[in-house]
Amino acid sequence: MKRAGIITFHRAINYGAVLQGYALQQALKKLNIEAEFIDYNCQVYDHYKINMPNNKLKRIVKKILLYHIYKKKKKFTHFIKNYCKLSKQEYTRETIMQIDRVEQYDLYITGSDQVWSPDIVGDDHTFFLDFAPKEKSISYAASIGIDRVPDKYIECYKENIGRLRVISVREKVAYFELQKIGITKVFRVCDPVFLLERREWEKIEKKIKTPVKYVLVFDFCADPMLWDAARNYAKKMNITICYIDDSIIPSSKAKKISGIGPREWIYLIHHAECVFTNSFHALAFSIIFERDFWTARPNDNTNSRLHELLEVLHLEEREMQLSKKMSVMKSIDYSCKNIEYFNYICNSNKFLESIINSAEADLEDVFNIEKKKEINYVSVCEECTGCTACAASCPQNAIEMVENALGSLYPYVNLKVCINCGICTNVCSIGKNVSPSGFFKTYYAARTKNREILDKSGSGGIFWSVAKIILKSHGIVYGVEFDEKKNVVYGRAENVSELEKIRGTKYVESNKNGIFIKVKRDLEDNKKVLFTGTPCTIDGLIRFLPDKLKKELFTMDIICHGTPVPLIYNDYRKFMERKFKSKVKYLNFREKKFDENQKEYLHTQRIWIEFENGKSYEGLQERDPFYNFFWSNNVLRDSCFTCRYTCMDRTADITIGDYWGNTRIAPDFFKTKTESCCLINSPKGRELFNAIKNDIDYLEVKKEDIMQRNLQMPTPKNSKKNLFWNDYFTKSFKFILVRYVDYWRIFKIFGKLVK
Repeated sequence: MKRAGIITFHRAINYGAVLQGYALQQALKKLNIEAEFIDYNCQVYDHYKINMPNNKLKRIVKKILLYHIYKKKKKFTHFIKNYCKLSKQEYTRETIMQIDRVEQYDLYITGSDQVWSPDIVGDDHTFFLDFAPKEKSISYAASIGIDRVPDKYIECYKENIGRLRVISVREKVAYFELQKIGITKVFRVCDPVFLLERREWEKIEKKIKTPVKYVLVFDFCADPMLWDAARNYAKKMNITICYIDDSIIPSSKAKKISGIGPREWIYLIHHAECVFTNSFHALAFSIIFERDFWTARPNDNTNSRLHELLEVLHLEEREMQLSKKMSVMKSIDYSCKNIEYFNYICNSNKFLESIINSAEADLEDVFNIEKKKEINYVSVCEECTGCTACAASCPQNAIEMVENALGSLYPYVNLKVCINCGICTNVCSIGKNVSPSGFFKTYYAARTKNREILDKSGSGGIFWSVAKIILKSHGIVYGVEFDEKKNVVYGRAENVSELEKIRGTKYVESNKNGIFIKVKRDLEDNKKVLFTGTPCTIDGLIRFLPDKLKKELFTMDIICHGTPVPLIYNDYRKFMERKFKSKVKYLNFREKKFDENQKEYLHTQRIWIEFENGKSYEGLQERDPFYNFFWSNNVLRDSCFTCRYTCMDRTADITIGDYWGNTRIAPDFFKTKTESCCLINSPKGRELFNAIKNDIDYLEVKKEDIMQRNLQMPTPKNSKKNLFWNDYFTKSFKFILVRYVDYWRIFKIFGKLVK
């Protein structure tokens, strides 16, 4: 009997990693191969180690907090001990080089799973089988894990993967990436979990206590679409949502299942009414057990693997792009599994048989990788800013801007209407940098001379001064306002009374549906237009408009920290309305408070809310929940963390923002502490600034004097962002206020008591 050594992530505390390894071992066993895992101990498993503090009390507390994780690890250890066969000894990077003398395997197999992911294995070449003889080395369903091989790894991959006797990968994207670097003889096979039949998985699953009927959410990046869709499904079916979470914190919105091993995990998927997941292997087992499912692509640069699996079954419609554009109650008809699916598995079995019998030459006719399709319509990704340029430019009206579960707008392409003309991709800003204008820029600190305007403005009142110049010439001003329901939308002002609505900062992502078309019509009517907003929105407008219409267009952008998603604002507003038992009548994110004695503004960043019952609320930056959410960076749109506009090369004619620069250059000028920072970026911007000079106090400054972070780099993503959203969708809003805001000062009081 031939012997095979498999190197994979067999000791990972990860359901998919362990079960795919088990499946490959069992599949080889059915082919009369004695297969075992090479027990390679490396840095990959450092991720699962638990470091305990030296303090005895802290160790006890940590063990309590991690109770379910210890329980889970124990079940994984039990599974590996009882269901997996390991090599005679454990190996390290140093000792594994001698393995061929010790174990005497006839075959070395690397795979499946992300064994070639640079993000996971780094510079460890063991998973390339560099320790094994070339003639014995093959890969089965190896995954690169990401959608593109980084340039710095190309030579390494070319050398190490190219030396293998037979190469097979799991994803089509990996096939094409290897082709690009010159490795041409590559086969694509299925993940090992598909090599075992359904009944073989049913034999090892372990029953646990669950509701009679439930929907399962298995989500590893707190995807709002999954939770929104799962809630809709559970509500319509009147059943419970179950989700897997190893924290000790209880949930008020769903049934939390903790501390389970691989066998229980299989059971949960098998018996769910519907599975909502962004996990490749949870999707795979949903297909094996023929369960209804919905998937969403994870935002971790591994998008292709789920989509490619859905393509095999022609179930691409089960991938959620936008949760409100699907009927979650629609079931999957598994009675007509297509021939492509069965060939996918059958050919993978043939691959294993062929390499075992050293007959891989016969595989050429079996595996035909189809060429990558070139698509011309815009595709949604986390870099999408929701500017609406694609929807506004579509000649077929095939693109609709639709809200996701966080209230953010993303394009939804109706492929039945789309003619694949490519106009939307031409106007899309993704992947296109902001080009330097070549204009000699000037920089100012400025504020309006009108005290009444200054009191009502977020900073120095420069927007109001510029907007009035446009209105005097019978032009139109566009900006963000509150609608009748206090939602944040784009507004249009033709006079000063309408301008009042769009004055002031709105710390919320705005609804821009249809606004670019209105701007275009005004410009076609030869009206002068001032368009204000975030730099990404203005860039989208400029890319959408034809050059002949831009002559009378003036633009003003802001130095932007990032745009909070509407869900946070809406839930915050509802919380305040419940607390004050009345609807919001007036809300200002930047209400100023002037001290007449000191002749300066004491508070320039406070939320002021007036309610219909006559009550009011003042939320200072240090205490207010919304401000805490905003500055935590947990609630910003994903595109804000990779923003291309946080630089000095601006698209707009004028850039304004709070003056956070050097005030020592003229202390007397900055005594009110409410000045605006102004960047003049173009001749049009110079024209506008010259027109308002009589209405403002201003001081020309150097570039380095006005510099601030969001003129140099994007706002950084909070490392706990996924944890925040996981808690947001599974716990109560009050829990979020306690944990992330300390709204009732529980932690502060406790901290004082234990000092």
